[in-house]
Amino acid sequence: LEATEQDGKTWLKVRLPSWFSHGMSSGWVNAERVKVEVNPWRVEVSRATGTLKIIHDGTVVTTASVGTGTDSTPTPAGLHATYDHWRSDEAVLGDWTVSLTTHSPQVPEFGGRQAVVAIHGWHASGGSAGSVSHGCIRVANDSLMRTIALRLPMGTPVQVT
Repeated sequence: LEATEQDGKTWLKVRLPSWFSHGMSSGWVNAERVKVEVNPWRVEVSRATGTLKIIHDGTVVTTASVGTGTDSTPTPAGLHATYDHWRSDEAVLGDWTVSLTTHSPQVPEFGGRQAVVAIHGWHASGGSAGSVSHGCIRVANDSLMRTIALRLPMGTPVQVT
């Protein structure tokens, strides 16, 4: 997010996962302890149109219809990033889940655990398009979710508008 020099050291301000940072969206790390790389990937999600775009080097690779949060549990707008992915063990989540570095203030807990906003599959009937979720981004296409989970590097920017 930014860099500064202090006492002869370079410090980088980085985005933090909301579950890890106790609500802080960013923090400072010593530049000597991180590897900075250019990520050619980006994800854009439009809540208004219910679409997700995957972009590589400025070119749209794919576009899909997605479900996003309701009026009472909206998908948080802004710039986020991917930070974790796993095979889902709940059929309703589809095969893959990718956590984002944000949380929904309207949904602090889900299923008895601290809630995080994620991009995840959707195998249940209905509910894969429009304003339908508790703040997550639902993708009904398993092949696309596999791409998001396995091909996009952790730290991929996700812009939600």
